[in-house]
Amino acid sequence: MKPALQIICLSVLLNLLASPRAHIRKRAIIATGYLIPSSTKDVFQVLSERLIGVLGDGADEMETDENSAIDQITKKTAYTSLVGTLGKTSPTKIGKILDEIVPGILDLSEATEEEEALEASMTVSFPTQFER
Repeated sequence: MKPALQIICLSVLLNLLASPRAHIRKRAIIATGYLIPSSTKDVFQVLSERLIGVLGDGADEMETDENSAIDQITKKTAYTSLVGTLGKTSPTKIGKILDEIVPGILDLSEATEEEEALEASMTVSFPTQFER
């Protein structure tokens, strides 16, 4: 797939992660998981910047082009689930930025009692334990 087309696909999928409908967010996570293993460095760099922006230290300050149809906890939960999916489909790529996003994932599990957010953060934190 051409890099320009990959960037367009990633842009659409990242916008779908802000959908107020949970099943659309879940489908976008799965589709992104299929896109990233064959993506170029530049495409993964765009995704890395978004992941770090949402889950990293400067999470509250990042401006995105996404609509604000969902709250911050839901958004962080979706991105945490995406990290879990990428850990399974592209472990070498996502492993390079884990040190920058894991603190945000751990903060999410401490900041909420929502079952979906807790499940997403645990899945990311311990993926190999549950797969055996």
